[in-house]
Amino acid sequence: MPKTAKTVQGMLIDVQMHEENGKSITDVFLRTENGIERFSDAQFPPYFYITCVPAARATEIVKKLKEETFSHTIRLHDALLLKRMEKEFIQLQFNRIPDLLTVRETIKNYPFVEELHEYNIPYTKRYLIDHQLTPYMGIELTLNEKNEILTVKNTEENIPALRIGAFDLEAYA
Repeated sequence: MPKTAKTVQGMLIDVQMHEENGKSITDVFLRTENGIERFSDAQFPPYFYITCVPAARATEIVKKLKEETFSHTIRLHDALLLKRMEKEFIQLQFNRIPDLLTVRETIKNYPFVEELHEYNIPYTKRYLIDHQLTPYMGIELTLNEKNEILTVKNTEENIPALRIGAFDLEAYA
């Protein structure tokens, strides 16, 4: 942890996104002792996975995808080769959500693509899933000097009490 890092604990209220300087940024809203505070996480790129046809050389495909420009302007943030349950996946990471939407329509027609995976999960829901977060549960953020999120983890300590109660018909699922 950097010397200037600090931690903040609170109750997770909401996760939203915005774009800044051509990049999708996640905003995490916490109920802390100081009220509702917003913190930004710029280290979480939008992504989805592809699997390749059996004869494809995934390592070479990853190298080519990193160099490719889609729709004349879109470049990948990164492409990673992952192996899970004896199967190889390529994770395609993007700078912006609109880039992901454009590329997913284009890449499914490439001859080496067998199938797209997790391409339709909303960005904010993906953030919750990947960080194993549940709204209204306690979390601890590690922040840099600009109040940007470095790490996120669940906690049950120092969760501020709610002051107002309400009922809503929506459900987290």
